[in-house]
Amino acid sequence: MSTFIVALDFSVSDDRAIRRAVIQARSADVGLVLIHVETDPQSGQLYAELAAERSTKLEDLAKSISSHDGVDCESVIGTGDVADQVVLLAERRSASLIVVGRHERGLRDLVVSTVSEQIARRTTVPTLIANSLPVAPYAHILLGTRLDEPSAALARWLAGNPFGGSAELSMLFVHEPYTPLPLSGDVDISPE
Repeated sequence: MSTFIVALDFSVSDDRAIRRAVIQARSADVGLVLIHVETDPQSGQLYAELAAERSTKLEDLAKSISSHDGVDCESVIGTGDVADQVVLLAERRSASLIVVGRHERGLRDLVVSTVSEQIARRTTVPTLIANSLPVAPYAHILLGTRLDEPSAALARWLAGNPFGGSAELSMLFVHEPYTPLPLSGDVDISPE
């Protein structure tokens, strides 16, 4: 059975990712693997209690999805770099999709990419960043393309995968005309 990986951090964006993953998994007849990654594992009794609490919460969530939503679901706790651990799990499980929630952290995002973006950049597995709470499977999918082979592969995957279902698929390519830059000796850049 194919698998969708759902990366969770116990924030408000988790619900978006979970709901979208459940809807898409149900329509694609695939299972889910929920993953939470501890980024800074520490020793000590307090940390051990917090880690055990998170693990239990994740297991309970997986059981709830299995029983209430009818989607096979399991949970995994990882440690280390979040993006690396999510990508590694997706590769090990031969996942067909990674689903993450979108975080908005303001100015920080202008300087440092979000974990969602890091995951999408580090993997060849299609990655869905859930921006809002879903109510139904997608009716229309807009695919931005560079007109290269990875874009074509993703379009083929969407067209032939139950993830797209009966969704209409549109592709968008924005062409930026090539403008040659002048050589350094051709332009006078001195102040007037």
